[in-house]
Amino acid sequence: MSTSSSEAGEVRALLTRLVVFAVPFLAYALVMVLVDPYNFFGLSNLVPRVAKQRTAEQYHPVLWKMIEFRRDPQANILLGDSRMNGINPEVIRKVSGARYYNFAFDACSLAEIVRTFWFADSLVKLQNVYIGLNFDMYNRYSELDRTVDFHAMVGNPFRYFVDPTVFRGLRESVMSAWTGKDPKSRWPKMSREEFWRRQLAIVAAKNYKNFAHPDAFEKDLARIAEHCRRKGIRLVFVSFPSHVDLQRRVGDFKLEGQRAAYLRELPTLAPVYDFDFPNVLSRDSTNYSDPYHFKPKAMEVLVGEVWGGRAPAYGKVLETR
Repeated sequence: MSTSSSEAGEVRALLTRLVVFAVPFLAYALVMVLVDPYNFFGLSNLVPRVAKQRTAEQYHPVLWKMIEFRRDPQANILLGDSRMNGINPEVIRKVSGARYYNFAFDACSLAEIVRTFWFADSLVKLQNVYIGLNFDMYNRYSELDRTVDFHAMVGNPFRYFVDPTVFRGLRESVMSAWTGKDPKSRWPKMSREEFWRRQLAIVAAKNYKNFAHPDAFEKDLARIAEHCRRKGIRLVFVSFPSHVDLQRRVGDFKLEGQRAAYLRELPTLAPVYDFDFPNVLSRDSTNYSDPYHFKPKAMEVLVGEVWGGRAPAYGKVLETR
């Protein structure tokens, strides 16, 4: 009898320890579901969406937008890097009457453009697809793929709870909601002139130092183009204007031949709006926040030509004849 009572006591003690051990993990899981920094579960509005967007999205924009698009697929999409991300869909709507989802990501790779296209196509019957693809992205080594994080979490939601970027988004979105402040900028504090030089010296060199023709990605883009032709999807490429200071870096790395191939090959797949050459827009530094990124006023000019049907004044339309 005493042995049985002793064993029962040991079992109760073990269960108590297990409960005590599990409580922090259960509490964390509950907080994660309630805050849900990337709206993965979509069950709670405890933290406002705007607080999450100004925090969590910047840490993993691919995860944020793939989850958002899955919840509300749209037939017209924009793909590309931070230059396409700078295009305001509301401005497009005003000039074209069409609603677009900006599916572009900061630091987007060519691999991510390809995989995001097929992801969007799997969810909705696409109508219009605009891909921002400047020469510096048309590179074999443009192969970073953050879309795998989304697919891994869909396949195993437990990953959402243990991913360090999601945890950081959780922490920062709560702080942003509590204080009403944006997180600290990811960019180092420096003058516009210093940042401009940094982009030319460091970022451009990083993009162009290891550069090769994207043989496999060219085939991927060709498959996308063929799919769009068969499905009646309008596909358009846009080469956004960089400042002439950045355009000169192509020659510094002796990549003129690679750029010529890019300008030959891309129009065989779909029409290309090319703004990335010396012109009134690209010579004026007041149109840019840095050599890569145009300001909102220049963005409106681009939208008018690409989506608004205005006669080309700053760009050229390249098409295969």
